[in-house]
Amino acid sequence: MNALPVVYTVLQIFLLIAVGVLVKKYSSFGASFFRNLSRFVVRIAIPLYLFTRISMTDSKELSSGWIFIAASAVVTFIGFSLGWVVFSLFRVKGMNRKAGLACTAFGNSGY
Repeated sequence: MNALPVVYTVLQIFLLIAVGVLVKKYSSFGASFFRNLSRFVVRIAIPLYLFTRISMTDSKELSSGWIFIAASAVVTFIGFSLGWVVFSLFRVKGMNRKAGLACTAFGNSGY
């Protein structure tokens, strides 16, 4: 198994993080610039990137990935169910319950 593509991908991510830290630290851009940049990245750039990557994928490759989708759904359901039982036993209410259920259900289970 060749791990070199993974290493390159991780290095690219850390390089982008370092550039962002340096720009924020040494530039004269205000907080509103970074807030707007963050909105752009989350609302436009990432969805567009995912759409283009998925559109370039061969449909035969996607058909063999159903097991991962099913496993993700099962893990999410189990996490939510266990969280519901625990938060019910300890009578956690309100926003703490909602946040706890979200954490137990979706904590890295979809990746």
